[in-house]
Amino acid sequence: MRSNGLFVTGLMMTIILSSCQHSIVSSPGEPIADFMDTQAKSSLSGLSGTLSVSVETATPPDGSTTPDDGTQEGPTSTATPMPSATFMPTDIATPTPSAVPAPLVTVSYAEIFPGGSEMSRNRPLDFAVKADFSSTVGTMSLLSGFLTYQGQNPPIEATCGQIPAESQARLTWGPEPSLREQGGYSIADWGHLHAEYIPTDATHFTAMFTISRQADAIVEYCIQKTYVLIDEPGIPTPADDPSAIKVIGITFWPDASTVDRSSDFNFGARLDFESIIMTQVRMLVFYIKQGQEIPGESTCMSGLVPEQSEGTHFNTGSATRMWTGISRFERAYTYSASAPDDATHLVMWLLLEGMSGQPILCRQKVIELFPTGQ
Repeated sequence: MRSNGLFVTGLMMTIILSSCQHSIVSSPGEPIADFMDTQAKSSLSGLSGTLSVSVETATPPDGSTTPDDGTQEGPTSTATPMPSATFMPTDIATPTPSAVPAPLVTVSYAEIFPGGSEMSRNRPLDFAVKADFSSTVGTMSLLSGFLTYQGQNPPIEATCGQIPAESQARLTWGPEPSLREQGGYSIADWGHLHAEYIPTDATHFTAMFTISRQADAIVEYCIQKTYVLIDEPGIPTPADDPSAIKVIGITFWPDASTVDRSSDFNFGARLDFESIIMTQVRMLVFYIKQGQEIPGESTCMSGLVPEQSEGTHFNTGSATRMWTGISRFERAYTYSASAPDDATHLVMWLLLEGMSGQPILCRQKVIELFPTGQ
């Protein structure tokens, strides 16, 4: 071979791949990835047949050449022979991880109220949950509450969904679960424990919300919050505690105290307030007929509609539960001339109560109705 530099021509390295099947074997302790990299790093992977390779080296800087007799002049260059290789087939499918089944219940939001980490044992224990979730199966959702007693460890997240045996045997709040078909839901649920029923050796209160399958009662989701019970004797009840409720504003409409009942008119009420406890608000609307006594504020606080009244003609008087913090309650109605002919007054009651139904405040608006045709 002759050239101005060391030039290798006609060097043929023929690799004839056997038609027999080859297997990959790595040395003991050699990572299979490194072994495969050594074997397949060249562009030969997956080829078969005859491969011709020409190797050329550059002329050394001093211009020396390699003579025919095999002796060398100047710097030398040694070609490393190609290793015998076992080729990795290119058609082996890359294994895929096992598919992870989709959850049966997906919860996008869930929170237990109230905030903070403490509760007074001398107040009713009012608690609640808000949650948005969707399910591909029928579910049972349940808000429950239980007490932890002296000598017991407070529950932890790992035990969510389980009520300690001691708590089960004593005072526990847990109504029937709410059943739902598959689909998406936004729910709000409330709970209440009377303060007088809380044992003196109770140290913690835990509110727990679970979503289970209807078919087998397996818990799919659980969230809980534990509060430390603070012993504060002498705290007044919410009805007597001026700091429990702060009224921001009460509005009744119409402003007039007399209205011509021969034509329809709108009326209603709005209550804005701030509360450190959970509350419920109801609005009662009823007529006073001829010969009946118009109720006063003290009757309003009792929440008892006069027996002779035809009841709540514009609503059912059902309570609306309100969260802690700043809240607004508002109701609006349209008066119809179809009211009883002997009705002389329309009475509106706006009644704010604790979760157990104890009245906290009540405001009323009385509207005198002009007789029809006058």
